[in-house]
Amino acid sequence: MSRDEKSVDSRLGIHALLVKAMEKLLAGGESFRSISVEALAREAGISRSSFYLHFKNKNALVAYSLQEVRKAITLAAGEWFEHPETVSRTELDIAVRGIIEAYEQHRTIMQAAIETAAADPAIGAAYRDTLRRLMQMNRDTLRRAASGHTMHSHVTQEVSDVLLLMIERCSYQLRLIDDPAQRERIIQALSHVAWNSLFVQEDHARAR
Repeated sequence: MSRDEKSVDSRLGIHALLVKAMEKLLAGGESFRSISVEALAREAGISRSSFYLHFKNKNALVAYSLQEVRKAITLAAGEWFEHPETVSRTELDIAVRGIIEAYEQHRTIMQAAIETAAADPAIGAAYRDTLRRLMQMNRDTLRRAASGHTMHSHVTQEVSDVLLLMIERCSYQLRLIDDPAQRERIIQALSHVAWNSLFVQEDHARAR
């Protein structure tokens, strides 16, 4: 590994430590406003000066964290984002489940961004940018899906946006449900709504 590669690897390692530190402090009941840079550095096991070598302030860390959430959601969506033109119902089920799990894994950061957005323009902008990028990816995915599936005539960009927001909102509500069976039914319901709101079933398509 070259010196530059080691430097990049070290930087990404510290970034990951700080993201985990932020999530741990938030999960412990701290509010974003109450968390100090000193506390973040201490939790991450680095010095305060090291924090400032990587991030200008807490807002920059949250903005970076939101980028990482977006990457996690994109990866979790699997075949839905990678090969929507051939995605099956089973693969869409897996994608919906993966997206929900990614949201749940990083829900403390997302929740902190939502709660802080109104009072902090920088955080609000970073959160809106995260949603905007995810919405655009989903819109692009639907356009590609149309080449391999028969889409309902009512499917618009707004339908795509609503489906994404529906999954996001439900992921927050699912954390309040302790019954695994009920959680599973809700996830299956989300997948059912997504699939049937987008695609015409084969028997109906032939009937046309």
